[in-house]
Amino acid sequence: MQSGKATSKLNAPVKVEITPQTYYILRDAYLESIDRRLRAIIKPALEYFKELSPTSALSAILSNKTIKDYYPSGFQTKHRIALGLAKGYVRFHREVLDQLRNRLTSDFIMLLLKYENPEVYMVLEENVSKDKIEKWIKKNIDDLIDLITPKESE
Repeated sequence: MQSGKATSKLNAPVKVEITPQTYYILRDAYLESIDRRLRAIIKPALEYFKELSPTSALSAILSNKTIKDYYPSGFQTKHRIALGLAKGYVRFHREVLDQLRNRLTSDFIMLLLKYENPEVYMVLEENVSKDKIEKWIKKNIDDLIDLITPKESE
């Protein structure tokens, strides 16, 4: 027997707008909740998205280029070193790759662009479909994971 309370199912996703202050609080809490070794892998990827210029982001998405196409020449030395160290760490701790796939999401990257690189966010939003942006971000994440996954010959 039911308790008399009305229940309903929510079939549509709920979209909630957040303030920039709320984003920064959520971002910091999110990064703090990640294992520090995994954080060292995620931060260079986040920097890549923060440092994109509107024209390079639009060009990359329209030509289907990803983080892999710009590595290593398009990366600062500190980011190349971080990714190299991550590759060494992953060699002995492959479970990190699954954690990385679960933690680094296209939704999080979209929020990062919206609040930390708003020019890129606006240009992409005005010129490219959401679906194409999401596919491009997911491909970047997959390519990042591929970059830090040691190959058999290494």
